[in-house]
Amino acid sequence: MDMKKPSWIIFDVGGVLLDWRASSDAVAKQLGVTHSELFDVLYDQTAQMSIGAKMTVGAISAEEGWTEILKRLGKTQFSTSDILNQWFATEYWFPASLALVGDLHRAGYKLAIMSNSWLGLTHPEKRSAFPQELQYFTHIFDSSIDKVKKPAPEFYEVVEVGTKKNGSELLLVDDDQKNLTTATSRQWQTFLFESDVAEQGEAAVRQLRGRLL
Repeated sequence: MDMKKPSWIIFDVGGVLLDWRASSDAVAKQLGVTHSELFDVLYDQTAQMSIGAKMTVGAISAEEGWTEILKRLGKTQFSTSDILNQWFATEYWFPASLALVGDLHRAGYKLAIMSNSWLGLTHPEKRSAFPQELQYFTHIFDSSIDKVKKPAPEFYEVVEVGTKKNGSELLLVDDDQKNLTTATSRQWQTFLFESDVAEQGEAAVRQLRGRLL
C-alpha cells in the first residue's frame, strides 16, 4: 500500500458518510412495503435500465423516478419530497465520519465527494437539509450531474480534471471494492470503508485517522 499522504481525499456518500441501508429501511417502513419490494422496483433487474440507474446518471430526475416508483408500488398518497427527505435525514449520517471530515479539513486536506447519487447533493435548495460538514467539500462530483457513474473510468477522469490532480495525490474512500478497483488502475490510493449497523463505521474511521492524521 502506498502510504504517501494524499493531497485530496475523495469520499463516497452511501455507506461511508450516509447509512443508506438504515434510511432505505425507514423509507420502506414508511411506505408499508418490505425492503425487497422497494428495491425490486427501484432496481428492476428485468428492465433494460432500472429507475434507480436512470436517476443515478441523470437520465431522469429523482422526482420523476420516485413518482414512477410510488405509482408502481401503489403508494401515490406519498410525496416524492417525503421520500427523499427520509432517505437523507439527519439521523442516518454517520457521526464518526462527519467528525472525521471536519478534522481532515482542519488538518489541511482538500476534500471532495464522488457519489453515484440522485439525492441532489449540489442542489442549492436542499443544502440546508444536509449536514453542515458538507461545506468542507471543495467539489461534489455527483453522477446524476456528471451523467456517468462509478466504476466507469470516465467518472474518475472528471474528478482528476476537477481537482487538477491524479495518481497517488488522490485517495478514494468507498465501501464498494469495484469502485476502488478502477481507482487503483489509475494509481489512486484507496481505502475500503467497512461498517455495520452496530458501530456505524467507527472502526473504519479509526483506521483512516491512523493513516491520515
